[in-house]
Amino acid sequence: MMKYEMSEPIGEDFTEKSNGYYISKKSLIAILTVFVLLLVGVAVLFYFIPRPSNEDEVVCPSVVPPPSDDPEDDIECPPMPDIPAEEPTESDPFYGRLSEDIKPMNYNVWLQIYLDIEDGIKRYSFDGNVSIVMHVYATTSTIKIHVWDLNLNHENTHLTDSLQNDVGISHLYEDEVNQFYVIETATPLAAGEDYIFHANFDANLTFNLHGLYRSFYGTPPNEVDLVASQCQPVAARRIFPCFDEPSFKATFDMIIVHRDRRHALSNMPVIKETTLEDDWIETTFDTSPVMSTYLVAVVVSDFPSLELIDGDLTFRVWAQPDYITAANYSLHVGLKLLRFFEQHYGIPYPITKLDMVAIPHFRSGAMENWGLIQYDETTMIYDPEVHTPRRKQDVAEYVSHEVAHKWFGNLVTMDWWEHLWLNEGIAEFLTYFGVDQVEPDWKIWDYFHVVAMRSAYRADSRSSSARPLIHPVGWNDEISDMFDTITYIKGKTICRHFRSFLNMSVIHNGLIDYLQMYKYGNTVSDDLWTMLTRADEGFKGTDVKMVMDSFTLMAGHPIVTVNRTDTNTVIVEQTYFLTDPNDYYQEQYPNNGYIWNVPLTYTDSSNPNFLHPNEHWLYNDSDVITLEGMNDQDWIFFNIDKWGFYRVNYDDDNWQKLANQFKIDHTVITGKSRASTIDDAFMAAEPFHTDIVNALRLTEYLDKEFEYVVWETVLDNLDYTHRMLLRTAEFYLFEVYWSQKVKPLYELLGWDFSLGGHQDYFQRINAIETACTYGTEDCVTQALEQYRHWMSTGVNNIRDEVRSTVYCTAIRHGGLDEWEFAHAKATNESLGTTETDRLQSAMGCTEKSWLLQRYLEDDNFNASTVVSNIREKSAIAYSVAWDYTMNNFDGFRLTYDTVWDFQDYMNTQFDLDQLNLFGAHNSNMSSDAAKGFYDAVQRVETNRDWMNRNKDSMKDWLLQVVNISTTGTTEGVMADVPRPNTPSTQFTDEGSRHFRWQIGRTPGA
Repeated sequence: MMKYEMSEPIGEDFTEKSNGYYISKKSLIAILTVFVLLLVGVAVLFYFIPRPSNEDEVVCPSVVPPPSDDPEDDIECPPMPDIPAEEPTESDPFYGRLSEDIKPMNYNVWLQIYLDIEDGIKRYSFDGNVSIVMHVYATTSTIKIHVWDLNLNHENTHLTDSLQNDVGISHLYEDEVNQFYVIETATPLAAGEDYIFHANFDANLTFNLHGLYRSFYGTPPNEVDLVASQCQPVAARRIFPCFDEPSFKATFDMIIVHRDRRHALSNMPVIKETTLEDDWIETTFDTSPVMSTYLVAVVVSDFPSLELIDGDLTFRVWAQPDYITAANYSLHVGLKLLRFFEQHYGIPYPITKLDMVAIPHFRSGAMENWGLIQYDETTMIYDPEVHTPRRKQDVAEYVSHEVAHKWFGNLVTMDWWEHLWLNEGIAEFLTYFGVDQVEPDWKIWDYFHVVAMRSAYRADSRSSSARPLIHPVGWNDEISDMFDTITYIKGKTICRHFRSFLNMSVIHNGLIDYLQMYKYGNTVSDDLWTMLTRADEGFKGTDVKMVMDSFTLMAGHPIVTVNRTDTNTVIVEQTYFLTDPNDYYQEQYPNNGYIWNVPLTYTDSSNPNFLHPNEHWLYNDSDVITLEGMNDQDWIFFNIDKWGFYRVNYDDDNWQKLANQFKIDHTVITGKSRASTIDDAFMAAEPFHTDIVNALRLTEYLDKEFEYVVWETVLDNLDYTHRMLLRTAEFYLFEVYWSQKVKPLYELLGWDFSLGGHQDYFQRINAIETACTYGTEDCVTQALEQYRHWMSTGVNNIRDEVRSTVYCTAIRHGGLDEWEFAHAKATNESLGTTETDRLQSAMGCTEKSWLLQRYLEDDNFNASTVVSNIREKSAIAYSVAWDYTMNNFDGFRLTYDTVWDFQDYMNTQFDLDQLNLFGAHNSNMSSDAAKGFYDAVQRVETNRDWMNRNKDSMKDWLLQVVNISTTGTTEGVMADVPRPNTPSTQFTDEGSRHFRWQIGRTPGA
């Protein structure tokens, strides 16, 4: 070994002895100093070199915990945004309900409307007076009547008894909080007597589409003014003082004064028109049936009309002159629907006229007022030369819904807004009965299954939107919030749920009894349950209230998991279903431990019976069902045609058996049941109730499937899986798989929209979009040819329904010329908002990163919009969009919402770290932005966990079902760009395809 000893010097610092070299003390100190400095430098270097995270590394959490008592446990983390305080779950108590001591019997309303220049300062206002006959049920000295933004003449406000004697008033004042006009009488009003309230008032026409408001058609300077009304839910009080609650029904006598260049419409037929001075006309209307104030309607316009006379009924449609001929479809289908519902429920429509008016500006889709239905123009006008079959179906559905309201809503009205679903949910459900009668070839119930039901399930499985169907409300904003997906869409799906435990004849008879018992009155939900229970006596004897309370008084719905424990035994368990496993129940809502009374229907492969399935009630969190006549190879199927409002999950073995049955002979299981099984499998996989491969296996037979209800369900559910795989190496296999599956459907339907029926129209759109999205060769070729024809001729012959698909496909598979053409059209021509939006979205489909960067830096476009147009189209587009957003974020051009919107595509720990780093760099963000941040973090955590659970199994499955040739291509799939061929988690290959559902697909289309 070498040893160091001190000796004589050889040079300045060294000495030599026979057995070695010796270092001076001075040199040794210098060497040690340099060594220490090197160690420090290496340590500093390693500290600043970025390191990939691993399981042993401390990573700052999204929400930094408080300091520990042990300083060694504290973690140095950057400050994060403040966690926003939870919003109050309850509003202030509401004490603004009307007293039952006094109720109205009749209103006499006179209105004079000022719309013209010659009206001077009164233009866009109205004068009015009202006389309300009231009956006193309990002695009182106080009358409360609703008013809102009305100028009342207190000197002319007075009260008389039935003999026209004045009743002394001691005090008049307005309660602005509850929107009451309060009259205190000098002496008590006697119970059992009638009194008359008189008031004069004036107000401005509103411009917010509530109350009595101004609308117009035409363009400046040739605008033509008109007046329309919208009283639901609480805006009748903005037109005249009234008892503005749905249970305070009365009759109405309306008089409207207007210029003779226009005509007036209201709920009832005109009984007299009187010519006044200065071109004024006074139009007097017949007395209405007993009705709620929110059904009062007024239209003053110069619209032309079309009419049909059927017996003693006059049925008319009104619209601006350019649109009146396109109201012809509504006219004919509306009359058919009215007669159908009369016959269906055995109760005649009680008014001798029905007017339907297309209003240029209307807040909702339509309004069902007695005798005068008002529509937004888009929901009543259909021109076969201009509009698509989708528009025609929308018009038919809207008209059917509003006509159905004549019985459910107008004739029988919910008592208070918490039971709004009795109006809207039932009318929505009956919409499909009506459309099925007037357009039987449409198979409209398929659309219910794939469009309405999926909306209901999705809204009801997120804490942000789920609430009980019946929910106490009071304040105006709470009432307005009831007009949501839960009321309309879950409401009609709940009506369909009846079919899972009641016969159709029982439901029909129960609804008839309900109408007969409560016509011209008001109801709560228990009244309907009572009628249905009575109708089921002698059949199944169901206690309908016991069943339905669990589905209407609690938020959400259950998922029933079916586990087969042996050949003839299954255990069924129910749990609250939320699509996000990190989501939570809304504790402010009442619940019964979230246990539903679930009407199970089921069958099996030993004796498949989808018409008369087995039935079993699940009243607790779990139960055991004994099966008969089955063997170990048989499958079981629950929730036939998805009649019941619950999801179903199975053990892995039964999922596989169902997938095998689909491949052997899918027709053994009905189309709606196939669709519902696929829907349940995909949705159950999102919150980890099962693996996504169980859902994907159910799609292996799809090259033999041609039913719309199944394909629409599959494509709707493919969204999440598509996004999760978009930036992985496996996405190429995913593309090839779906190109192969859709190819037979695409080849069957082609591009000729003149062929086939109504449902083929929607199926053809699906086939083209899917085939082009996943690179089916013929679809790409067709899209390029159509787009290039437009480029060369300047004539755009591309059908409106597939323009978004064609534009995106041509730009993705084309080159610079295709992109530049879209850019020129989007910036230099006035094509209208819809067409410009399509082109701007399609410009994000290019897979050339430098073009994407150019697009982002183009000042012609809004930066946030460009980011959204790019982000979802491909892996490279995502990376370009994210980098640009991080490098240019300023909170103005690129907002916090621009960043949070990346959450649906972020699914790795690296993504989560980047999001948290952005939060740390912007820790001073507002509380609203912070809420968005933490919501995004939760979403990305869920996506990451989903990928960790499913990515490897999806890869294995794709390798099994997709055969890739040695050239890396598959017949019929475009391979004009390089593909990733390594199993890396992320890549930036420009061959990644865009996300199909962001290129213009409309729900149900």
